[in-house]
Amino acid sequence: MAKPKRPTKEQVIAARAQSGLSAAKAAEVICVTGRQWQKYEAGQARMHPILWRWFCLQFDLVEERV
Repeated sequence: MAKPKRPTKEQVIAARAQSGLSAAKAAEVICVTGRQWQKYEAGQARMHPILWRWFCLQFDLVEERV
């Protein structure tokens, strides 16, 4: 089985837009700071695959395999 990869900043931005949440509320969903979420969206940090999967599951988003 292939190792899950971290989402791109574009995927993080699109997932948040689809969920209809602010960056602060999206950060709360995966228990990170608002600043950390901003880093994911800016491409300064990459979200862990487990956090990505959790976020996608919470909002019935199709988790893209990256």
